[in-house]
Amino acid sequence: MAGSKTDNGENKVLDAILNDTAMSVGAVYLAMLTSDPTDTGQAGTEAVNGGYARELIEFDPAASGATANTYLESFGTASADWSTGSNITHLVITNAAAAALDGTNTFYHGDWDVAKPVLNGDEAQVAIGALDITES
Repeated sequence: MAGSKTDNGENKVLDAILNDTAMSVGAVYLAMLTSDPTDTGQAGTEAVNGGYARELIEFDPAASGATANTYLESFGTASADWSTGSNITHLVITNAAAAALDGTNTFYHGDWDVAKPVLNGDEAQVAIGALDITES
């Protein structure tokens, strides 16, 4: 995933490091979108229909400024076309299991490696280690 922190993610890290503000975001989820959420973390259009739901995601401990997803992330088999067959183009990491992506609950966003639709009967997955987050 080529991407970056959202404005909210940047602010949380800056406050935690430079202002000694406690940072706890709880569980994080992976969301699939059909358009770019931008750095605001709220502009994109999330996938809908066909059994789509955000996937709880865990990451390996960070080392050398990077981390990656620990497990295979499976969104399950689509029971209908997601978003009327629109391409899934972007991913977002959020701490909201189902609430709207409003910019206060998103931390990272990026391009999906290969934009494609999730159609009825397809299984959307992210392989172990395929979601690499690197700080520079």
